[in-house]
Amino acid sequence: MRKLLQLVILIFLWVGCEQTLPFVSLTGKTMGTIYNIKCQTSVKNKILQFKVDSLLAEINQSVSAYIPTSTVSQINTATSAKIGEVELDEIFLDNFNLSKTLFKNTNGAFNPALAPLISYWGFGYKNLTKKNVDTNLVRQLKVLCNFNDFDLQQKRILKKENKQQLDFNAIAKGYAVDRVAELLIAKNITNFMVEIGGEIRANGLNVKKQLWTIAIEKPEKNLNNRSINAILKLNNQAVATSGNYRNYRNVGDEEYGHIISPYNGFPKKTDIISATIIAENCAEADAYATACMVLGFENAKKMLSLNSTLMAYFIYKTESGKLATYNTQNLNLLIHKLN
Repeated sequence: MRKLLQLVILIFLWVGCEQTLPFVSLTGKTMGTIYNIKCQTSVKNKILQFKVDSLLAEINQSVSAYIPTSTVSQINTATSAKIGEVELDEIFLDNFNLSKTLFKNTNGAFNPALAPLISYWGFGYKNLTKKNVDTNLVRQLKVLCNFNDFDLQQKRILKKENKQQLDFNAIAKGYAVDRVAELLIAKNITNFMVEIGGEIRANGLNVKKQLWTIAIEKPEKNLNNRSINAILKLNNQAVATSGNYRNYRNVGDEEYGHIISPYNGFPKKTDIISATIIAENCAEADAYATACMVLGFENAKKMLSLNSTLMAYFIYKTESGKLATYNTQNLNLLIHKLN
């Protein structure tokens, strides 16, 4: 009886301590953007931030095309004859293998081999400007953008053409969010929200002991005109949004968004203005959001119908040009409006 009483007291004290742990906030720079973390923990801020920054630096050193010495940069500059000499790390392998799966699941709409086209249109690490579009050159670059030309053999990667390159930008931030979330969980932190450049993963409850809520913005080009279109509740889920309305380039008199179609090599003029995907992990949410923008409204809905683990919220243009919204039935919406 005495041992039972002691156990009850210990459990009570442990639960009481857990409930009174403070929520802390961490923020920093990574991947050309800002990260924000809110979590309930007894770990000191400086120690936790050091762990997070070290992990993010490691991820950048693997998959950031902005770092000349990164693994992906070495692969992009290597010839097809020398590429097998590049040593691959586990982070690169994670991103490559997951990308292969998602490339197949999206029928090529998500394609990390689009780097030559991304650079041509001025959305890569080289901010190119041009007055006219060279259609023949676009066609030539499109041939280089076949992700199936990259092959992994015994932890060595091969490619068919010297100028073929990889760009994990449409999955790397989501992957980084997942890795930070895994770091927190490993430290017994169960209530947290991790955000990197708008890609988010939430677990447990917030400081008000409620599910984490995430706002979806109205598609406005002007950053000063931000307003909320919907609010989601996340129940141990991740969310990513892709849109064409802010990141665009002007070529002559034409305006081109940053979502490149792997099917024709041109920026996609899609009827989806904003695609938000909710998934179990952020890497998949990140990639599927991009794929939906490429596929367009009807094809994106068909793809989602084949995967019961995904949820979605779209802001799109109808045939008459009016803005409308669509969401899957299993989505937990708190606010929903479109004026």
